[in-house]
Amino acid sequence: MLFKKVKNEYFKFTLLDDDTYEIAAKDVNNIPDKLVIPSFYEGKAVTAIGISAFDDCNNLNFVEMPDSVNSIGKWAFYECDSLTSVIIQSSVTYIGDSAFEACKSLTTIEIPSSVTEIGWGAFFNCSSLTNITVSENNPNYSSLKGDL
Repeated sequence: MLFKKVKNEYFKFTLLDDDTYEIAAKDVNNIPDKLVIPSFYEGKAVTAIGISAFDDCNNLNFVEMPDSVNSIGKWAFYECDSLTSVIIQSSVTYIGDSAFEACKSLTTIEIPSSVTEIGWGAFFNCSSLTNITVSENNPNYSSLKGDL
């Protein structure tokens, strides 16, 4: 299997006990406005977005996670003021406490059927958040009139 080499200029990778990687920003002031999290690093899957991984990345407005990610850590995107759009893949099972807290530009979020745990305040103080859509196939959560 061939893996695309990931440039390490934006990210730091931490090898986890299960032989996969957790990802975080190397420097929150050097993150592009559109961020695509890589699926693999050095031939191993990127499965987690770390605690406080991208917090306070004020330039960040779009994040796409690969389907290798299953965990979004606590405060992962805390106070990303410009963040308007996040694509959470159906592999994610855990969204940590305050993961998107104070993302004041975030307008909508889609929770896939795979999510089994959403931490306290995950979307607290997201003042522009007007729509939360939960997959109809999610046995743990549902949305009613756009609220979780």
